[in-house]
Amino acid sequence: MTETPEEEPPVFRVTTGILILIYAALVAVSLFASFRLAPFDARGGFENFSKVAGVLVAAVSALMAAIVTIINFDRNVRDAQNLARLNGDISQKLADYKAELDRKLLDDKVGADFKLERLKTAFSKEIEAYLELMTAANTAYYILAKLESGKWVATDKGKVDKVMEKASNKAAVAVEADAELWTKLWNRANFIAESAEDLKAPTEQPALWQAEAGKLSQLMQDFQRVLAEKLHQEA
Repeated sequence: MTETPEEEPPVFRVTTGILILIYAALVAVSLFASFRLAPFDARGGFENFSKVAGVLVAAVSALMAAIVTIINFDRNVRDAQNLARLNGDISQKLADYKAELDRKLLDDKVGADFKLERLKTAFSKEIEAYLELMTAANTAYYILAKLESGKWVATDKGKVDKVMEKASNKAAVAVEADAELWTKLWNRANFIAESAEDLKAPTEQPALWQAEAGKLSQLMQDFQRVLAEKLHQEA
């Protein structure tokens, strides 16, 4: 917003007009005094009048010039003071604006840093959850893989259930679609373990593994792909 310049104080306008009137009056007085001191009827009166009038008018002009100089000096001082005050006000406003801007920028930076840290923390917890889910799935897979060599024993089902159930609470942190994928993986592993319990002889275990391993492996690969994408996002 542009500030309207201050008008010249009325005192200067009035003083200038008064000075003109005073000057005119003094000149008139000087001429009258010159006429009284050197009247025209005297010998060489006009010449004497001219000399006296010249001296008096010159004296009046010098006096008025001195007065005008003093008034102009006072006016210049006032103008300089007003300019200095205006510059001071502008500098203060600029300083206040800069301080306010710096404060807002600092607040924004602190807020952004805080949000970033919260995001990093949340994302790190999510990655940790995905890693635990993947680790549990790998452990269950290797336990179930004992079927391929016919070395599956009754206690192995309990091991699969324990490791998967322990990691299942981490699925709540995962994205819904990823949690559903891991649940499918868990259900497939549980199905294979329950099927192994129903086998009557260890020699039947390899056939069960050959029939189910492909489906379980595909679910494992899908979840590994999801985990890789999450790790890539964090990097």
